[in-house]
Amino acid sequence: MNWTRGIGLTAVVMMLGGATWLGCGGDDSTTPSPGDGGTADTGTSDDTGTGDDTGTGGDSSTGGDSGTGNDSGTGNDSGTGNDSGTGGDGGKEAGTLSCDQYCADTIAACTGDIPATGASVGDAGEKQFTSLAICKAVCADYAPGTLGAVGGDTLACRQYHAGVARSTGPASTHCPHTGISGGGPCTASPTDGGTTPDRCATFCNLALKQCGPGTASQAYATSTECLAACAGFTFEGPPTAEITTAGDTLNCRQYHLMAAFGDPATHCPHIRVTSTPCK
Repeated sequence: MNWTRGIGLTAVVMMLGGATWLGCGGDDSTTPSPGDGGTADTGTSDDTGTGDDTGTGGDSSTGGDSGTGNDSGTGNDSGTGNDSGTGGDGGKEAGTLSCDQYCADTIAACTGDIPATGASVGDAGEKQFTSLAICKAVCADYAPGTLGAVGGDTLACRQYHAGVARSTGPASTHCPHTGISGGGPCTASPTDGGTTPDRCATFCNLALKQCGPGTASQAYATSTECLAACAGFTFEGPPTAEITTAGDTLNCRQYHLMAAFGDPATHCPHIRVTSTPCK
């Protein structure tokens, strides 16, 4: 009897202990432990919106290949490059009015000595300029004219005849047309309806530019004064040379007008009515 009661008490104690163990289990708690707790995977984790892969990362719109890169509109192949309309040939190519070309041709083709009076010496075409520099200085005062023109008081006419004198010739015919006077074909046209070239118009046009008002060695004050003086000068046609260094002629004064483009102080006085060499 006592043995049976002991067994029953023991069973009751064991059942009560089991119930207590079940009510305190670690897997049914609202405050989990740190090892496997609810705060381990929260909204403040390391993979946030401010991470390394942001909108200001290395591949941005201000990167290395920008609109101001090396291949810009101001690169080496620009509209002002070496192959321009003002290239290294200085306008000497065919089809261009050029003092360089004109003077190179007339200096090369027209080499006969300038006489004091009378005809040019030798078989070469009459020399029209005593230096390349003087030729270019005179050329700067010519009206340009139309390329290829065979007449008219222009650079174009003189350049045409200089080219022919140097290429096909004969130089003896064309050289006088290349000089300061124009030699007839490249002299001013007559204003009186005649056929004689107006040598005084050509002479005075250049005289006033080089030896006129405002210059250091004024020979004439006005075009009217120059034209009136020139009307009294005698021009000696062929066989007399187009320009001569002496004699009371327009030929002589044409020479000294040409020389005045190199030395105006010496030669401008010589184109006047009273002239030491041209008397």
